[in-house]
Amino acid sequence: MIVAGVLDEKHAEVRPLAERLGRVAPAVHMKLVDLDKAHAEPRVYAGKHWRFSKLDRKVADR
Repeated sequence: MIVAGVLDEKHAEVRPLAERLGRVAPAVHMKLVDLDKAHAEPRVYAGKHWRFSKLDRKVADR
């Protein structure tokens, strides 16, 4: 399990996930951090410069 509050883009689980998604590790890390913050406060989406897709909102509100 990946917990965004305790990892960075060098974490052993972030790098393989980023490769599988075809993304760079820092981008995957930032998305995990934003989703973690949004999950903590449902319907409140963190980050001023991040845009949440419909899927992001579904994941965050679970």
